[in-house]
Amino acid sequence: RAAAPPAFAGWRQRRMGPVFDEQQVQERVIDEKLWRANCLDLKRVMSVAKSVFLLLEHSNEACVRLGVELVTDPKARKTLWWNDSWFADEKKFDHFKALVRKKLELILCSVKGVPLSQLEGDDDEDAVDQNEFEELKRKLAESEAAAKAAKLQQANLERQFAAAEAAAQEAKDQAAALTKSLDEMRKKVREAEEAASVA
Repeated sequence: RAAAPPAFAGWRQRRMGPVFDEQQVQERVIDEKLWRANCLDLKRVMSVAKSVFLLLEHSNEACVRLGVELVTDPKARKTLWWNDSWFADEKKFDHFKALVRKKLELILCSVKGVPLSQLEGDDDEDAVDQNEFEELKRKLAESEAAAKAAKLQQANLERQFAAAEAAAQEAKDQAAALTKSLDEMRKKVREAEEAASVA
């Protein structure tokens, strides 16, 4: 592995001391003169700074720094061309998750000026506290019990509604039968009255 350029090594030592463990250091070879030339156009620098500021306003510093790390890394940059279904692809999801974690560790080391071994919360972020796990299980059981009770209540209400609907239909049929019977009786009475008047 090539040694770090003296200027960069000196800047790193003055700025933040020995930030990374020796095994973690992966120096990047750059054209320092080209970088300096790329920053001579102050209008362009101001425009880029304003764009980053707007991006920062809609996000947060950690995500912005992480995004810059991803797009400036030729290998990590390839993930930007994944299609939108990458989130459901387990291999791509795990790869990107590991990439983000690695880049975030480098950013935290740089910002805090400490080696990787001194970072807080360096444990596996996927680890779940046992108490939290038991609490989640309890809430899940309660939710399932509540859902089951709601289904039983719905079934009872549907049966009651069906019974009430059947009773209402029966009453309607009886009322219609009584109405028909009354109409027939009225008709017979009128016929009897007419027959009596003729006699």
